[in-house]
Amino acid sequence: MKRVLLIGVLVFLPQVALAGSQTFTSSGTFIVPAYGTLTVEVWGGGASGGGSNGYVTSIAGNSGTQSSFFGVVAGGGIGPAAGTGSGGLTGGVGGIASGGDTNTSGGAGSNGRADFCPYAPSGAGGASPNGGAGGAGISAAVPSNPGSAPGGGGGGGLGAQYQPGQGLWYCRGAAGGGAGAYSKKTYAAGALTPGSSVTVTVGSGGAAPSAAGPGGAGAAGRVTLTWADAASCTFNGSTVAHGASVTAYQTSSVPYGSSCVSENRTCNSGTLSGSYIYGSCSVAAQLPPAAPTITGPTSGITKTSYTYTFRSTDPDSDTLRYAIDWDNNGSIDEYVPALGYVPSGTTSSTSHSWNSSNTQTFKALAQDSNEATSGWASYTVNMSPNAPTVLFTTSSYSYTQGNSPITLTWSSSNASSCTASASPSASDWNGAKAVGNPAAVTAQVTPIRATTYTITCSGTTAPAATASIPVTYSCPASIVYSCTGAGNATIRKTEVSSACATTITDFTPACLSPRYCQAGNPQCIDPTPIFNPVGSFSGHLQAAPSLIRKNNPTTLHWNVSNVTSCTVKGDVVDTTGWSGKSGTQATSNILSRTTYTLDCLKTDNTHLRESTVVNIVPVFEEK
Repeated sequence: MKRVLLIGVLVFLPQVALAGSQTFTSSGTFIVPAYGTLTVEVWGGGASGGGSNGYVTSIAGNSGTQSSFFGVVAGGGIGPAAGTGSGGLTGGVGGIASGGDTNTSGGAGSNGRADFCPYAPSGAGGASPNGGAGGAGISAAVPSNPGSAPGGGGGGGLGAQYQPGQGLWYCRGAAGGGAGAYSKKTYAAGALTPGSSVTVTVGSGGAAPSAAGPGGAGAAGRVTLTWADAASCTFNGSTVAHGASVTAYQTSSVPYGSSCVSENRTCNSGTLSGSYIYGSCSVAAQLPPAAPTITGPTSGITKTSYTYTFRSTDPDSDTLRYAIDWDNNGSIDEYVPALGYVPSGTTSSTSHSWNSSNTQTFKALAQDSNEATSGWASYTVNMSPNAPTVLFTTSSYSYTQGNSPITLTWSSSNASSCTASASPSASDWNGAKAVGNPAAVTAQVTPIRATTYTITCSGTTAPAATASIPVTYSCPASIVYSCTGAGNATIRKTEVSSACATTITDFTPACLSPRYCQAGNPQCIDPTPIFNPVGSFSGHLQAAPSLIRKNNPTTLHWNVSNVTSCTVKGDVVDTTGWSGKSGTQATSNILSRTTYTLDCLKTDNTHLRESTVVNIVPVFEEK
């Protein structure tokens, strides 16, 4: 059975508003009653009329004072000014009003006059709007007329003076006083707070001036308040009193989980605030969402993620999420979305993979934000084993001749066999290999050229997995010098590039003796000069003897090989010297210390030089 929560109408009763009125003729305090509408009328005090002393002088009238109520002001009338002769005969000005819905200035007093009696009547007082009349002027020596309440201006006084020479009476009628202003304002219910106090000021009328012919007094002001009951209202056929409130609803019913939206509607002088029109509202009972519709692949391979989509609707328009039991064991494994809910009728998706092959069944249900759940919906997927995969890596993608071997590493999944191959073929990488599962496998290879290494792993599901690694090949660049030809006298240059290209160059001409070819050297080698010992002589340049008597010769000895030529010369005698790689040569007679130098030209065109000195035996003479 559908259950509803019914919310009824509440009516709030106000204070009772009754009609009434109150008039203030003197200042006081007004207690605001409960009312529907309240009208205040305010009159200011009227000014007195002017006085007259004889024929010549006018006495100023006294002004009235203002009346007020809560900002509504009616000013008092202004008394006429004093004067003589033609002055002081202008009527007083009416008071000025403000703050009301209607603001009317008081009437001005009538002007006075000076002339033969009885042709000089006094001026009448000004009339207050909607209030008292002004005092009438007089033309005979009778008492002046006061203004009528409320707010009327007083009439002017009358003075007379006899002129014996003419036998005539001259009269001076004073000007009338200005009336108090009038202001009126109406307050709607609630503008003034019932029970609150408002100060009421009532203006006084201007007193009659002291004069032989005094003017009439101005009338006092007045404040009158009138209030009335307010009109009632009707809601759904029921009467709502002025000031009363009723609870109204936006709709007559709302879905489960929602709240009835209400407002208080208040009657104010026949007008009901707000806009809701229903007097009650019901909340529907909760209904569960429909079982979800599942869409997605119905077949696939293991260890591969597939996306599945879920959609349901909720009769209460509640937001939804989807609970999924991936392994069909009755336990919820995942909520979609993971956080929060989606609107009714909105799809949500998630991905899942299975490690096992064959038929897989999962199920899902919809749950609304109030935790009401649908029944389970099931879905079946046929899973096949995954195709094999292989991961193939290398310690280096380049190899330089002579370096340590390269390490190849591989691992596979879903494979039952793996086979190695190389292009061009390589003896150390071919044939059956371990599958590399669960642990990776390594092998070392030593390329002899640029080679692409490949491993292919197969399983029960096609296709096979293949991975290749290209390895570049290079040689260490080198230049080697060796000796070849007859007598190994020819220099041979063997150059190997990084691309392993070999270039052989034989230098010409061949090394000529005594120069010779030496492995590792790009040039013919010049032999080292050799001093050949002969008998007691070392082969170096020697003088024997090297100490002689003055004017005697000595003998020079030398013997050098592996040189091109030699000369021996003295610096004092024998300066032209002798030539030859070896020699035994007697010198000229030597008179003083002489240095002999051996200078040999080596095969590389540099010089080998050494010297020996022949000294003279000193002669001592007795004296």
